[in-house]
Amino acid sequence: MTPKAAEAIERQNFTVVQALRGFAAMWVVLFHAREGGHLPTLYASLPSWFRTTVFDQGHNGVPIFFALSGFVIAHSVRELSPSVRNFGRFALKRIIRLDPPYWASIVFVLAMGLLSSIVKHERMTWPTFGAISSHLFYLQAFLNYPQINTVYWTLAYEVQFYLFFVGLITAAGLLYGEKTWAKEAAWWIMYGLAITALFVPHDKMMPGLFVNLWPAFFIGALAYRAVEAKTRQIALLTLAGLMLAFGHESIEFWIYSTITALLLLFFLRTGAIYTSLNWKWLQFLGAISYSLYLIHNPITGAAGFVGHKFLGTGVIADIGVLIGIAIASVVGSTGFWWLIERKAQAWSKHVRLKTASNPSI
Repeated sequence: MTPKAAEAIERQNFTVVQALRGFAAMWVVLFHAREGGHLPTLYASLPSWFRTTVFDQGHNGVPIFFALSGFVIAHSVRELSPSVRNFGRFALKRIIRLDPPYWASIVFVLAMGLLSSIVKHERMTWPTFGAISSHLFYLQAFLNYPQINTVYWTLAYEVQFYLFFVGLITAAGLLYGEKTWAKEAAWWIMYGLAITALFVPHDKMMPGLFVNLWPAFFIGALAYRAVEAKTRQIALLTLAGLMLAFGHESIEFWIYSTITALLLLFFLRTGAIYTSLNWKWLQFLGAISYSLYLIHNPITGAAGFVGHKFLGTGVIADIGVLIGIAIASVVGSTGFWWLIERKAQAWSKHVRLKTASNPSI
């Protein structure tokens, strides 16, 4: 590992990670702006390569998020002492960080749905008590309830990723102490699961279970660890090759998560992960990316509806609507971040994790 890479690992704020978060979130916004039918004339007038890259592929912000999450979680628990109490504290820390904005976004989505039904003189179809309850605990897919907001399925996966990743490392430590070989064994089990997921058809897996998309998260975690040794870099490249060669059912997921992981490894090795892509506007988008991801869908729908009411139809009108969607999404998410997510972040920092005597993950 280079001195710059070692220094970067000690830092908590990776500007490249933050920038990629902002990029991924805005890419998803563009995807939903097109998918919601808010840009029909503009979309039809664009070259096919531009439509595909900018709008049609925007849902691939999700595998970028997954790989980034793997990288960040691997960093955040690198000094974790293996104990049941510490695992509980980790879970509590993530709950405090993620759940208040998530729960508030459910209220926001339902409120926007009610407002839309009033304005459009349509009947509001409320989710059942069971649907809302299952969403609160990320169980909607397991219990076969429809998503209240189309993006929520990814949060259920993220939570499972976190618990399995940290839980397995903790279990290895509890069984065998803070021994290097035990931690290595946990990582190889996760590596094996990632490879296995590539060859098991999705329809053979339990709906909503994290296993089918585990490689997209794990390759990000592996990128964080690969900087420590060439053998781990070989393991990363091998997994990337297998994902691209055999992951036909989710090939787009594997492409974008693999690219993200390789970029992270490159920036970490050079130490530039703390300084590159450090443009204020992009770092700002990264800071509000979770809020933007949570609430952009109803904002996009509202901005598109209002925009066309005032601007009409046509290419120029669609451009105006697109600008309005982008501004409304960013402004609304900034307010949501300021009022709710920022406080959740501060609260989560009060939960301390005990560090291990052997901090290597």
